[in-house]
Amino acid sequence: MNIAKWMIGATASAAAAIVGSMLPWVEVFAPFIGQLSVAGTKGDGKLVIIMAMVALAALLVAYFRDIRWAYLGALGMGILISALAIWKIVDFERSVVDDPEIAAFASVGMGLYLVLMAGIALAVCAAFLVKLASTETSGTT
Repeated sequence: MNIAKWMIGATASAAAAIVGSMLPWVEVFAPFIGQLSVAGTKGDGKLVIIMAMVALAALLVAYFRDIRWAYLGALGMGILISALAIWKIVDFERSVVDDPEIAAFASVGMGLYLVLMAGIALAVCAAFLVKLASTETSGTT
């Protein structure tokens, strides 16, 4: 398969991770107040944005400068983004289980799930890019 197609997938995945960082990571329904949400940028979402931007930079360097090992940077960032999202989801679930009164009113937001899916997709696309770059003679085909 063509490297350009995997580049589009990896780039879109990194962009989705950035968008997911700006969406709600935690949603809480508070009686008499309504639903409150906390965006990822209030916490570790900033770190996800930085990692996604590093991945985008690595992808651009690898693609346009034909520095194939830079695809490994994008792969690493995809793995780290996925690991961070899994850690935050598990940490949230663990803290909610500890306090059953909160469990009825709190949930993981869609932004954190989007970050998880984007991180996994970025890692998969970057892994294919690493594989294709090692078998092709030119990184721009």
